[in-house]
Amino acid sequence: MTGLMRAAVYRGGCTLVPEDVPIPVIGPGELLVRVRACGVCGTDLKKIEYGLVDPPRVFGHEMAGEIVEIGAGVADWSVGDVAIGGEGTDDDGTDDDAIFGLEAGGAAVATCWFAEGGVA
Repeated sequence: MTGLMRAAVYRGGCTLVPEDVPIPVIGPGELLVRVRACGVCGTDLKKIEYGLVDPPRVFGHEMAGEIVEIGAGVADWSVGDVAIGGEGTDDDGTDDDAIFGLEAGGAAVATCWFAEGGVA
């Protein structure tokens, strides 16, 4: 999928600017989610307020939307599935962001990858 998407881009100095940015290009093992709703977690707000990360950056791992593209090698997901992003735990027990899919009778989980400067 190519084109632009709307994002609140952190530009430094407690400044978030609504901008058109390129839609991320996904690779093998990745999902592209069209975000329908997004929150910004307290930790991200601290990063913005105290300038703890370099701009530009797109925050927003706490989101909900639908899968619009699936990378090679991804199983158990379909275009159109509902997905929710948030904190998760990797197989090795470390915290990571994750995508949770809502399915009848349970939930599926996939890792959420971060591109340079934001969520992919």
